[in-house]
Amino acid sequence: MKRGDVLANNFLEILLAVIGLIAVGYFAYQIYQVSVNQETTIAKRMLDSLETKINRLEVGQTGEFTMKTPCKDKDLEECNWFLVAWGKGDLTRPEKCYFKSCVCACRRVNGGGWEDHLRVNVCQTNGFCRFFADDSIRIIGQDEKKDIMPVGTDPIDLPINTGILEKVSYIRPRPLSVFNVTKEASGLTIQAV
Repeated sequence: MKRGDVLANNFLEILLAVIGLIAVGYFAYQIYQVSVNQETTIAKRMLDSLETKINRLEVGQTGEFTMKTPCKDKDLEECNWFLVAWGKGDLTRPEKCYFKSCVCACRRVNGGGWEDHLRVNVCQTNGFCRFFADDSIRIIGQDEKKDIMPVGTDPIDLPINTGILEKVSYIRPRPLSVFNVTKEASGLTIQAV
């Protein structure tokens, strides 16, 4: 066998191996994208459903709503989503909520704890929001009620010159979550049950 024939055979095998690895990588990426897109679709549907149900409430009414969330695992540490809200007067809110009150489902990125990722820019870049005419919207955080599903309150630094530290409450939903929503003249209160 000539040296050129051996080289040609090895080159062909290497080329086929590289093409096979690229194909496997491509299919793995496509499967990952389907999973992420499915979570995104569920998050948007959850917010749409919550918005519709809240808009049906009259002032003074309370509603309890069960919703499918983008969280798949009952272990809340594995869930990459959280629910957060801002009123019209809140100084720290995403630009997409400008001049409006909003409820957002936001997806944390790059792993890490909730405290590291509960920032306005996370909801700005990795969140979906629905807007409301109410002046204030409040999510019940662990500081207000400790016996409900895991929630939290993280401090968020306001713009440098204010010297104020504002707390933003959030809820990490379970795969099937129950939300208790109260609509009052002063605004909305959303609490996980």
